[in-house]
Amino acid sequence: MTDTHDHGDRGEDGKRYRLTLKQEAFCRAYVETSNASEAYRQAYPGSDRWKDEALWVRASRLLGNAKVGLRINALMADAAKRHETTIDSITSQLDDDRKLIAAMSEADLQAHAAYLQGHLADTKAELARRQHAVVGDAGEPAGAIGGRYARPSGVAPLKAVED
Repeated sequence: MTDTHDHGDRGEDGKRYRLTLKQEAFCRAYVETSNASEAYRQAYPGSDRWKDEALWVRASRLLGNAKVGLRINALMADAAKRHETTIDSITSQLDDDRKLIAAMSEADLQAHAAYLQGHLADTKAELARRQHAVVGDAGEPAGAIGGRYARPSGVAPLKAVED
């Protein structure tokens, strides 16, 4: 018996449709990767040993399955709703930004540019500080001395072994 998963989603005919657990995994992986072959590999682990051509055929067939297509569409709609990002929302935000910039005076624009330059300089300085903490002055990882790492504090040095 094949395990199935009922999503409560309905097809155009109003009937509920069921997918196998692997079909559901394929749908979720496809929405995540936008790559049918990769989604098939993730959902059907044994397929990673198949020839690419065989994998493409199987993935394409699965994408052509009406129930799988409906589920992918439902998952994509859910993702879009969660992220609330659409071309229209991005275009609207750009239009709002253009209006805001157009309404700013030259002095306001110059002040904002100076603020951004200062922020950029602070960010670069912080990045350099962090890089220095990791790499050190000599271009070696911090704690490295002559290609060897320094002994952590609190650790006693090793005693030389005499022959």
